[in-house]
Amino acid sequence: MVQHELDKKEEAALDEMLSRLVRMIAEVRKRQASITSVHGVTMLQATAVHALRKSGPINITELAKQLRLKQSTVSSLVDRMERDGLVRRVQSSTDRRAVKLRLTEKADDVAEQVNVSPYDFFKMLLRELDGEERATLGRILQKVEGALFKWLKAAADGSSKSKKARAS
Repeated sequence: MVQHELDKKEEAALDEMLSRLVRMIAEVRKRQASITSVHGVTMLQATAVHALRKSGPINITELAKQLRLKQSTVSSLVDRMERDGLVRRVQSSTDRRAVKLRLTEKADDVAEQVNVSPYDFFKMLLRELDGEERATLGRILQKVEGALFKWLKAAADGSSKSKKARAS
C-alpha cells in the first residue's frame, strides 16, 4: 500500500477531514438510534426490515448480500428479529429445504414509523452533490475501500503467518 508523505498543513487538513467524517457518521447513527429505540428495534434491524420490504421474501444469503454483512451475522440478526416478532421463516412450497424471510405486521408498522434507513438517509445527503461531485466521491471511496481491503488482507496474512510460526 502506497502512503504519501504529508507536510504539517496537509496532516492538519487530513485530521480535519477525518474529524468531519467521524462526526457525520456519529450524528447519523445517533439520529437513527433515537428513532429506532423509540420503536424497540436496533438500527440494523430497521435496515433489515427496509431491505426485506424493498425486495420481498428472500433467504438469509440474499439478505446478507444486500446488507453487505457476513451470512453468520445476518443469521443471528434474523434469529433476534424472529424472536422479536419482526420476521417469519417460511418454507418454500416448491423446495422444502428453501426458507424465505417474510416481514410480520409488526415489522410493517416499524417500517412505517422508522421510514428512513441509514442507507436512505446518506443517499438523501449525497443528492446534495451534483453528478460530477458524486462521481468524484465515488472514485475516492472506491480507492479508500481498496486500501482498506488490502490492509485487512495483509493484517490477516500476517496474523496467520505468525500463528504458523508459533505452531512450528
